Amino acid sequence: MRTHQVVSDVRGARARLVLAVFVSGLAGLALTGHVEGQEAGALVTDRPDQTESAESVPAGFVQVELGWTFAREENAIETRDVHSVPQALLRLGLGNGVEARLGVPGYLSEKRSVVGGTEPSSDVSGAGDAEIGLKLEVRDWGGTQLAVLAGVSLPTGEDAFSSQRVDPSVRLLVAHPLSERLSLGYNVGLAWATESTGDCCLDTQLEAPYTLALGIGLTDRLSAFVEGFGAFGLSDDREAVHGLDGGFTYLVSEAFQLDINTGVALNEAAEDWFVGGGFAFRLPR
Repeated sequence: MRTHQVVSDVRGARARLVLAVFVSGLAGLALTGHVEGQEAGALVTDRPDQTESAESVPAGFVQVELGWTFAREENAIETRDVHSVPQALLRLGLGNGVEARLGVPGYLSEKRSVVGGTEPSSDVSGAGDAEIGLKLEVRDWGGTQLAVLAGVSLPTGEDAFSSQRVDPSVRLLVAHPLSERLSLGYNVGLAWATESTGDCCLDTQLEAPYTLALGIGLTDRLSAFVEGFGAFGLSDDREAVHGLDGGFTYLVSEAFQLDINTGVALNEAAEDWFVGGGFAFRLPR
């Protein structure tokens, strides 16, 4: 048990060092990387849906996306409630269609209530794992955008919410304009996910995440979306999860947006339902 704790501490220290170097690099670029010649335009965010946009942050700009989510999963034996805040995503435009990303789920609180039996209820909280990544715009065919997003999660979180390993992922991001008010976006990819199988063991499995979102422009500032999302298990013991969600975004200004969303499970392996909200803003260059 002691050896496992020491190994966990070492992994966490290494991950935090990598994270610190990445953040320092972002800060340096933000302070010195003043890039001319690209207009910012209206805000394009990667929240509140599960579909990552195929558009990067304009060169030299910093974009911050924040939110809160409450999720519930229940069965005949127990109910599990999870709060997550501030779900921070920092995006920095590096130029030439490239952005650097730092995701920090922040504070997570999980309450597990047992309906019957002798097993006690539990209430745990702490920080989740951080994630660093890069988004690269690849092509634009007459408005159809294609990009690639690659990242790795770092075991910086508390034991209850950490994978304890560095888990990579990669996604292909596609966006199609359908009309002046309608757009279609989808992601497909591969991701490695690590879970604990007991006090001594960790198991990393492969899955294929996917999303398909229909965006609807209701007015010049108010938009809605409906989305199917989930992941297919590619390892023997990895269950598929499927969900459906929707929500609204309101563009207060070209650099500030509000959002709300909710979703439900389409199979037993997914969380039963969730609800959330948040906002995003772009810092002036």
